[in-house]
Amino acid sequence: MYNEINKKLEKLKESIKLKKILKREIDTLEDQLEKDEKKLYDLEKVLKKEKKDVDNLNKLSVSNIIATVLNNKENKLEKEEQEYLMVKLKYDELLASINILKEDLFNKKNRLRTLYNCEEEYNKAINEKIKLINVYGNYDIKEKISNLDKRINNIINESREVKEAYSAGSKLIIEVNHAKDELRSAKNWGILDIAGGDMMSSIVKHNKIKKANDRFYKITELISNFNKELKDINLSNLSFSRTSMTFDLFFDNIFTDISVQNKINDALNSIEELKTKVECIINELQRRYDRLEVELKEVKNELNLLIEEL
Repeated sequence: MYNEINKKLEKLKESIKLKKILKREIDTLEDQLEKDEKKLYDLEKVLKKEKKDVDNLNKLSVSNIIATVLNNKENKLEKEEQEYLMVKLKYDELLASINILKEDLFNKKNRLRTLYNCEEEYNKAINEKIKLINVYGNYDIKEKISNLDKRINNIINESREVKEAYSAGSKLIIEVNHAKDELRSAKNWGILDIAGGDMMSSIVKHNKIKKANDRFYKITELISNFNKELKDINLSNLSFSRTSMTFDLFFDNIFTDISVQNKINDALNSIEELKTKVECIINELQRRYDRLEVELKEVKNELNLLIEEL
């Protein structure tokens, strides 16, 4: 009943294996080609220099006359010609090797192009066989396939939710870094202000603090969104108090300046702590996603093997 589809699956499996082998071989050949072409370029520069040395000895010049008078022109010319020929030999050998490599690479890429959709064809054949099994297969086999299919769908859904949480966390990290930059800048201007800065340093500091406040509002919104995504995958929520990090922008003496500077330092510590927490969660999300990818591959392989063996 399944003979024809089984032969098709076996052939497609071999094509998939061959595709992987070709990709590895192509990568190796491309790396080698890049190295050899770099060597060829260097040899070409040496070759031009050696050719120039030979040509110079063959020209009538002051050095040519001196060499003749000293009876060593012929020896010098012979030596330069030998050096040139040695480099030329290496150059020609490497060029021939590169041409062979390019031809091999061209042939392998052409062969790879004929296999570009073999995975898709394999999945189609698997689905065709599943349809046959659903019609002619026994209950136990159908149940196993159904359970594996449910596991695959659950993993895919969880992977999607993890990716959405990761994306929300990445957006949050960007905003946290912006807030951190604004606070650091405000701190630097604040130090200048306390040390006796002018009105300009005070204005710039005010502006930086205002921008930091605006960032805190945005961070609060992003944390809320991040927490919603984390809840979907049963991870702990983040907390962040925006009110504890807002600033009074109207200060005009050394005492209030120092107070605000202390608050900037506290805010920097808080934002750094928040960043560390978010980065830890993002790293955990990445590890979780990687595990799900491995699990998905294993379950798919288990399903495919079950179907192939029928």
